[in-house]
Amino acid sequence: MILLTSLSILLILGVSTQFTFDFDALAQTNPGFGHFHSLKEILKDRETGDPFACPNPEHVLVLRPNSNWACVYFETAKQLGWDTVLYSESNAPQITTFVFIDGNSIRITYQANEGVVESVENLAPIDDPSFYLKISLAPTQEGDLTITLPAADSDVFENFCARTNLIPDTEHFVIMMFPVIEKQLEHYEYLDSNNIKFRYEHDTTSIEIIIFCSI
Repeated sequence: MILLTSLSILLILGVSTQFTFDFDALAQTNPGFGHFHSLKEILKDRETGDPFACPNPEHVLVLRPNSNWACVYFETAKQLGWDTVLYSESNAPQITTFVFIDGNSIRITYQANEGVVESVENLAPIDDPSFYLKISLAPTQEGDLTITLPAADSDVFENFCARTNLIPDTEHFVIMMFPVIEKQLEHYEYLDSNNIKFRYEHDTTSIEIIIFCSI
């Protein structure tokens, strides 16, 4: 019994020593290892528009409904419907939000200066297949907004247009900007079939996008 106990202690000490050695070696090869700045620390020193990322590379940065930032796993963000944020360039975060269309949660991605977009919502009833997207804005100066919408062959559009025996045409969305702008066509361009770039003014309050179904 004494012999077994001694062996157990030796084994535990051996494992502990090995683990400590590996940990120290890792710390030496990675000078910053063992010290992660918390999200609170990062935000405290951050200027508006400065790009930043979550300390844990497995997390995604999210903007919660209460306008607070958080770092969570992507699956958590998806389940809770929180907007995910990616800073690929200064002061222009790429945000992926979720809207409900015909009872399904659909991802919509947009990029604009921080704080310009207040909300993205589908104005159609939750059990209606219509696509009527409203982007509410609160800019302080003019700027650009790029939005990525579902592809033409996605179920979102096909289900809606199929009910009237028509075909979805994402290159001809019905687009409205408020307040109504003269020569509105000059204020947006199609980068491709489901990516649109808008030029908003300092007083633009919203952009509304409706799917167009062709014969």
